[in-house]
Amino acid sequence: MNVEVEIRAKIKGFAEVKKALNKIGASFLKTENQIDKIFGASKFLDSEHKIVEGGIVARIREADDKRTLEFKEILRQKGGIELSCEVSSIELAEKMLKKLDFEEAFTILSIIASVFLCWISYTFI
Repeated sequence: MNVEVEIRAKIKGFAEVKKALNKIGASFLKTENQIDKIFGASKFLDSEHKIVEGGIVARIREADDKRTLEFKEILRQKGGIELSCEVSSIELAEKMLKKLDFEEAFTILSIIASVFLCWISYTFI
């Protein structure tokens, strides 16, 4: 049985994490570079520039050769509406968001490492 666990952590460098995982027997399956550009529109921001309840945030994600444009409704107590579609060009997606009055807020660069780690204990009687 396979169980997928996602852990997100902000680290200074990947070398120490990789060394620790190797020490406990982890196998590295693949590494993926991901860029997320996050966009907001002023009509969805409060006086502190935080997304209001029910507001919409947009994201352009580039991971390997795949590019997606995503919209997410922010509902903190329950899941909101999420829409996602592949786009052929990041520039065209940015142009569309600008027409919808979204502005780039920040960019996140991520390195995603897929690791296989299995501890199996057998007891024979």
